[in-house]
Amino acid sequence: MPYRSADNLRFWEFEIFQQYEELTCLFSTIQNSDSKLNLGFTKFADVDEVRKNRELFFNAAGTSADKIAVGKQIHSRNVRQVNEPGLFDESDGLITSKKVLSLIVSAADCLPLFLYDSVEKVCAVVHCGWRGTRDAIAEEAVRLMLESYGSDPGNIKCGIGPSIEASCYEVSSEVADQFDRRFLTPSKNDKMHLNLKDVVRTQLEKSGILPENIEVSDICNKCDEENYFSYRREGDKSGRMWGLMRINP
Repeated sequence: MPYRSADNLRFWEFEIFQQYEELTCLFSTIQNSDSKLNLGFTKFADVDEVRKNRELFFNAAGTSADKIAVGKQIHSRNVRQVNEPGLFDESDGLITSKKVLSLIVSAADCLPLFLYDSVEKVCAVVHCGWRGTRDAIAEEAVRLMLESYGSDPGNIKCGIGPSIEASCYEVSSEVADQFDRRFLTPSKNDKMHLNLKDVVRTQLEKSGILPENIEVSDICNKCDEENYFSYRREGDKSGRMWGLMRINP
């Protein structure tokens, strides 16, 4: 399994990115020697514990709070280019070519997407909920990499991280009607199961990403209670995982 441990924390890593010595890319699990590693200030979160957890995360990931860029995720298709640390309003995607700057994406069922162009040295993280996916936020991220950073889609590697699988992701008919039928399977009570991973993978390929350059995690965070939070499983009590991507000097 593509896990590694650092400072008593356990991270998921993509095999597709491990060939790049200059790149750090990881996704947190809840594994922590003291308590579950919740990194989000959610409704029932202990604020002091989250702050402590974030410090543990920063130390294990080789960064600090003053060297990260975080988007205020609103389930949009907004992708922002960033060159400095900070909290960026209304941003579900972040792109940078700035070395040392760590991009953060938060998730607890939604799909965390990571992109890297090793030629132009530009990386991106994207939060893909059903609304952002419906609005093709993955395509928007690729478009900006091409137009603003000169990327060739053939050079972009992509990782689709641990997130809810179609078998666990039941949506209403109103939501289902906004997606192509090939990504849906019937459920009960007139509902459908939506395969977000396949939607995002298809959008990436439509944008010119080569199929062999897309790695898709087969982990369902709703099923894997030992390693991941899930809003569908835990409701408002669910914590959040963080994904991080950084180009090192």
